[in-house]
Parts: sequence; C-alpha cells; structure tokens
Amino acid sequence: MRSQALALKPPPDTPVYVWIAPGRFEMGSTDEQCEKADIGACPDEEQPPHTVELDGYWLQRTEVTNAQYRRCVEAGACDPPLNLFWDKPRSAQLPVTHVAWHQAGAYAAWVSGRLPTEAQWEYA
Repeated sequence: MRSQALALKPPPDTPVYVWIAPGRFEMGSTDEQCEKADIGACPDEEQPPHTVELDGYWLQRTEVTNAQYRRCVEAGACDPPLNLFWDKPRSAQLPVTHVAWHQAGAYAAWVSGRLPTEAQWEYA
C-alpha cells in the first residue's frame, strides 16, 4: 500500500499515514522496571501496569515538518512555534519544534485529524 502511494510521486512534504492494527499491550511500568531504566520510582500514573486494548487507527508516519506547520500558521489556524528557524527555507523539511500541546491539537484539527491518545502513542 505504501509503495503504491509513493509511486504517485507526491510532493516531499506530503504526510504519509500508516495503519496501526488493533491489538492489546501492557501499559505502565513496575517500580522494578523503572529502577532498571535508572528512573527511580515510577510515577503513580504508570502503576499498576494494565492491559489496554485498542481498535485500529491511522498515525502519521513522520513528524510534522516546519513546512507543513507553516501552512497552518499562514491559514490562521495555528500559532507560530517558539523557535527561531521554523519559517526559514533551509529548515522546511525538519520536524517542527517548540510547539505546545494546544498548538499540536490545532494543527491536527486543521488537517482534519486529532492527536493520538497516550495509549495509541505508546502502542505505535
């Protein structure tokens, strides 16, 4: 499916989405796992580990680029990010940075999407 999409020769900043199949996984960590990762005690919201079951969903394969985000700013739907190079031509294909959660949500809504849930992000 991805090869068929790329055969259409889309512009380089065209977002490519991947299908994440339905499934289940263990979300969260034990104190032992956190200590082994040199984190110390796990935050309360990470415990206890529990099974999460997800329906399938689409997720953008790569980060949003400065060029993609810039179009949202120019359309008036997004606030500019707080970095000094987001609108420079040489940075167009780099991932946009210094974007707050509400800015990311505004971009996702602008492209008729939404941000993934924490469980979807961890599963992907």
